[in-house]
Amino acid sequence: MATFLDALLRQPELFAVVSGYQSGVYANVASRFRDFHLHVDFEQTQGMYEGIYCLDPELFRTSYRHPYDPETPPDVLSTETLCLNLHNTRDSRFPLHLAILEGDVAATKSILRCRPDLAYQEAIEAAIQHNKLEIAAFLLDQRDAHGVQELYRNFEDAFQRRPSRRLDDWLPSSRSTLYKNDASILAMLWAHRQCDWDDNSLVHTALELKSWKALVF
Repeated sequence: MATFLDALLRQPELFAVVSGYQSGVYANVASRFRDFHLHVDFEQTQGMYEGIYCLDPELFRTSYRHPYDPETPPDVLSTETLCLNLHNTRDSRFPLHLAILEGDVAATKSILRCRPDLAYQEAIEAAIQHNKLEIAAFLLDQRDAHGVQELYRNFEDAFQRRPSRRLDDWLPSSRSTLYKNDASILAMLWAHRQCDWDDNSLVHTALELKSWKALVF
């Protein structure tokens, strides 16, 4: 028997009205949460801590395309692609991170405002990894100038119940950042730094990846 929630989610107009009166999801992004609930299945992967998200090819819509297949809508997205948790569990941050991957600035802003609990450092990582630098700059500005404290959190550290490392401790020197060989990314992160970086780690990774522009920076 269908639950009241299922019945509500299957009626977009009613769902938009109800959510619009709540302190939760805004009406303009309600469909993203509804579709995640109804049309996205999470499948655990065997022998590894990751998992994949299977999108209903008939009912789920996204403008995101895999770089290797820009013409075809994806029917599967990996946890790694989405920069979500690697613990083989469904992650409620999916709607926010997919909006970031799509480069949907308006949706990203709305989700951040109505569901700041979904915001972690990895949202910034997702924006950088997928070349959505306008969104990355917006997230950093929201963190530093507008008091979105949630963006200071590291999901893995929170999951392990330990103090969150700073973004500067890992993102500037990460392979996902440096392989792009883009000094403007480092300049943006440097402008929003909380502390100085570990030059040895950054230089070592940049040399390994032959990211010469990063070395010049």
